[in-house]
Amino acid sequence: MNTWTAEAFARRLKITDEADDDIMVIGIDFGTTFSGAAWATVEDFEADQINLITNWPGTGREEGKVPTELFYEDDQIMWGYEIPVDADPVRWFKLLLLKEEDLDADLRASEIILRGRRMLRENGKTAVDLIADYLRAIWKHTLENINKSRGESVVDALTFHVVITVPAIWKGYARQGMESAAKKAGILDRRTAGDTTLTFAPEPEAAALSTLCEPGRKVMTGEVYMICDAGGGTVDLISYQIGQVDPIAMQEAVEGTGGLCGGVFVDEAFERMCKTRLGRRWDHLSKAGIKDIMKGEWEHAIKPQFKPGNTSKEYIVGIPAEAFGKSSLDDFSKQPLIKNGQSITGIDKLIDEQIRKSNKQGLKITGIILVGGLGASPYLYEHLKSRLSAAKIEILQSGGIKPRTAICRGAVFKGFIDGFATGDMAGEVFHAIGAPISVTSTIARASFGMRYYTAWDGTQNPEDKTWNEDEGRYTADNQMRWYIKKGDNVSKTNPVRHPFYKLHKSDPGRLFSTTLYQCEDVTPPDRCIASVTKLCELSRTHDAPFSTWEDFTNPSGKKMKKLNFEIEMIPSGASLEFAVYVQGRRQGGNTTVSYHRLAICLIIHVRTVRTIPISGARLNQQPPPVNQAKSMMKSFAGCHSEYIIPAMSRLKNVAIASTGEIGTPIIKQLLINKSNGTVDHVVVLTRQLQAVAVTPEALNAQIPLADAARQVGVKLFVPSEFGNPTDGKTGGQWAIKNGVKQHLLDTGLPYARFFNGAFIDWFLVSHPEHGAFDWQHGKIIIKRCSNTPIYWTTQIDVAHYVVRMLTHLPLEKLENATFAIEGECKTLNEIEVVKNHPDDWDNGRIRLLDLVLDNGEAVVGAEMKVNKFWPNFDPTKVIDAVLAR
Repeated sequence: MNTWTAEAFARRLKITDEADDDIMVIGIDFGTTFSGAAWATVEDFEADQINLITNWPGTGREEGKVPTELFYEDDQIMWGYEIPVDADPVRWFKLLLLKEEDLDADLRASEIILRGRRMLRENGKTAVDLIADYLRAIWKHTLENINKSRGESVVDALTFHVVITVPAIWKGYARQGMESAAKKAGILDRRTAGDTTLTFAPEPEAAALSTLCEPGRKVMTGEVYMICDAGGGTVDLISYQIGQVDPIAMQEAVEGTGGLCGGVFVDEAFERMCKTRLGRRWDHLSKAGIKDIMKGEWEHAIKPQFKPGNTSKEYIVGIPAEAFGKSSLDDFSKQPLIKNGQSITGIDKLIDEQIRKSNKQGLKITGIILVGGLGASPYLYEHLKSRLSAAKIEILQSGGIKPRTAICRGAVFKGFIDGFATGDMAGEVFHAIGAPISVTSTIARASFGMRYYTAWDGTQNPEDKTWNEDEGRYTADNQMRWYIKKGDNVSKTNPVRHPFYKLHKSDPGRLFSTTLYQCEDVTPPDRCIASVTKLCELSRTHDAPFSTWEDFTNPSGKKMKKLNFEIEMIPSGASLEFAVYVQGRRQGGNTTVSYHRLAICLIIHVRTVRTIPISGARLNQQPPPVNQAKSMMKSFAGCHSEYIIPAMSRLKNVAIASTGEIGTPIIKQLLINKSNGTVDHVVVLTRQLQAVAVTPEALNAQIPLADAARQVGVKLFVPSEFGNPTDGKTGGQWAIKNGVKQHLLDTGLPYARFFNGAFIDWFLVSHPEHGAFDWQHGKIIIKRCSNTPIYWTTQIDVAHYVVRMLTHLPLEKLENATFAIEGECKTLNEIEVVKNHPDDWDNGRIRLLDLVLDNGEAVVGAEMKVNKFWPNFDPTKVIDAVLAR
């Protein structure tokens, strides 16, 4: 029988240092629609007490959670309940931390996501900025409550350990975004009591810790409980098998799952139903009126009492009078039905998947524990109870605010159970021993490992055979050593450590870095292939002077120094912790973890000369050999590994191999995307590449550069095009461009090509016989004109469209794709460049042979969909483009 409570836990809590009594754990449940906070000291545990924040600004009643909403007005930020009823707050910004490829196709196009991203643009902020603003507010309010309860002098002497819960389905980049937001919010600011430590806990694990040891809840060895954390945005499911009781020790039974099918989708369905029922009257409602319906009538009245058994019951929804004006709603022929379809169906599928996985392992689910905002729904409880009664699976749902506060309470448990550090290395100062409940192991959701090279013995893949100048022998590059494989049972008490070494001719300094890779294949490969992606970069300083490194001499007599090191990986809740050992000594301090995304190389040749050396070679003299191009490509990756291994299916790391009239606008647009978080890294290869006018030699240089890009793992190559389609061309530079495309096809390097309409400014500058700019009088003179329709565009339009496609489309839609970019269609006669001087036009007519406009070849997109995948593309007007020039 389980008799564990927080009080029992405290009796078994052992502290390695008496000073550790001055410790406080603060748990924050940052949710999609509602958030909560809780806190406790060791002394509180002795009194069987976890303190919940229930008094929130803007409401006079006690609530277990506060709305995850922000409202910006001038320089003021309002949050939660204090937002005015007539305001249009920013909502659901937690979901915006996820990249689009990690959202289902339907969700990417859902009103919730589109509205959230629109709010980001309107407020000029990133998802991290919004989360930081919100965390700053809830953190400040939490500290005010703690200070009021204990006194500022007492609190100032406490060391903080903060545990923030995150969805179990989140990947590393999202957790890093949360960490960045926590830092920006001031949670990790230096305090007189010492550094604040921050860890993350999976939401369903936190819920399990708080619910399975509630008073009166009995568990038995061998039982399997599924935690269904149904929140506002995400639904996470994890199943645990009880390994022992008194104290409870449980291990993850099967790999958890989750999806975006939380309560917000139920709310959205109700709002759509109201819109449909009211018709145009809905448009008469103010924001305050809509909030009256969605909060007062739905959230606090109908939704909490709605059950499957009373679907025929009629609910009276109060509609503000402003919706009707002088009319009334007297048509009762249409009776809308309340449906929870999308969310409930999604939860059913997730639960069925967990049951199947458990049955496959010979395990039977004993019970399902419902937690979270949607988890408190009586409808969900009754629905699952009825649906799973034949399977004899018990559905458990606590009363009151317990389901809604289970996660923040569990975060406090997690902080004490795992222990935390007040020194340099985790676990050395504070330990929780004999906890009432613990998770002894979890199931790895992916494989994690390091790339390395080893001696060539003839058994490896011939593609990996490389002459290693430092080693003085052939080696097999591109090999993978996996710390953890997908599906493994992993435990924090059993960290995995592997040895590696690096060779250096001279002192590289004390900064140490290496790269971690991941793979979601059921069986991870031995080689670094396409399914192996770059997860993050680990960097830290070490304490081994160069003079103490081991001497190394290769077979050719070349002398170097050898740095021996080991990387230790420690699974911990929603995080992976790392320790670095150099020459047998564990290194103190923190290891910096930087998550990466996909790499792309854009080759944009230009009309203006840029003089930038590449290993002494100039592209207009000779193409760089593959090894030199490869060296150049390595530099843009910003990492010490030999290969650039992309990590996601969107293009997030971008290297541009030139600048100029087209390249510069693209760079600027990429930097804008970098500032709002859409792109991670933008690198201009200015120290490696010689870019010259578009000549056959320069265009030919794309081939070795493409070969280098393919070898270092670039997943998409954008060749120099930006003009008329070149397919089938046999003369001049067009034939060379067509040859580059054929080479990319032959070598298997995916490409994306972009063609565009004519540039009005380039046309008039490069063809002065047809017209000229008269800047002195603020006009353009057309000497001879054509009535041929021309599709014009601008460099800015090209930049916007190219960056949009590269950052918003999944990789499979970009591979070997051709895009057409077109702007306004005008004849030269129709371009009123200077509206005040219509008489300055010298009308005439000429067949423009250079651009072959009359036979339509400049009308890009005849065989392809123009401006594809961006229906709202708004190109620059011709008149605006000319005047801007």
